[in-house]
Amino acid sequence: MTIVFVVNGIIFLVLGILVYFHAENGSAALQGTNIQNNPSIAEQTTRIGIQYGVSILFIVIGSVLLILSLIGLIKKLNKSRLAKRILQTGIETDALVTYVDRNFSILINNQPVYSIVEYEYRDNEGNEYTDRKDRVPSETVVRSNIETGCTIRIKYLQEDHSKSEPVIS
Repeated sequence: MTIVFVVNGIIFLVLGILVYFHAENGSAALQGTNIQNNPSIAEQTTRIGIQYGVSILFIVIGSVLLILSLIGLIKKLNKSRLAKRILQTGIETDALVTYVDRNFSILINNQPVYSIVEYEYRDNEGNEYTDRKDRVPSETVVRSNIETGCTIRIKYLQEDHSKSEPVIS
């Protein structure tokens, strides 16, 4: 999804710049004419409106899309780093799967790519936690035979026991 925002942001920025310079070339041709020779003031106003209004609109939309994509990319990287840290240094325990469903938001060949897996676990102090992973590869869920009621291995973060990752190979 981040790539879509980046590509669209770049497209809008380029379009904004192209519209600005294209309209500027057209208005430069009009600048040499006298208003008496060219009764169409509306045409000049339209060109100025296109040059500034539309190009600024495209540039603003492109900038917003690029900023959103950067925010999404930063969040994704932080989440990935946290998951890696949990899997490397976390405390391993068993978890009871309480919910499994296919995530139909992304389909390839009319099949979901990801599944939703929700599970409950207890930390080494006996506190119970619930966690939900929305993007577990469906192929992994099927091959590992993950279904409601089964037990899976997870690791939770030593500093914050509410953050966990399934240990699925």
